[in-house]
Amino acid sequence: MESRSGVLHRLGRPVTRGREEILRILEESPLPLSPRDIRDRFSDPKPDAATVYRNLAMLSSLGLVRSVALHERSRRYEATEAGTHRHRVVCRSCGRIEAFAAAKCDLSRIEDDIWLEKVHGHLVTISKVKTELVDVAKLREAAAQTEGGAAPDATAQG
Repeated sequence: MESRSGVLHRLGRPVTRGREEILRILEESPLPLSPRDIRDRFSDPKPDAATVYRNLAMLSSLGLVRSVALHERSRRYEATEAGTHRHRVVCRSCGRIEAFAAAKCDLSRIEDDIWLEKVHGHLVTISKVKTELVDVAKLREAAAQTEGGAAPDATAQG
């Protein structure tokens, strides 16, 4: 498999320290990160925020990173991996994000019924008024027993 730096070079884009660092940071993170989170994880000297945003836009347009909307004001980003997607739960009360592995996640029949073109991902939102926070251990256990289930008052994305 071609390295991400190799893809940049092949597409005629300069391989800069900032781009390599963004790709490294996102590859190491189990959860999607905001541009501010990414900048904070840079070693010194840190780039300015505009540089991080411009590089994220360019890397996203090349398919090296994916923009993820998790019902927040700021988009988050994650490294892309061919043929894979991730699942996560977002607590709307505190904003905490937890990743989980769904035991089974095949929405191809539903996607085929709805769309004429290839679907590249899905977002499922399940909401319920609840006063206590989601117990992530119980969520993971339930997801292992069901077909990619999610907890009440949470957003599951894959």
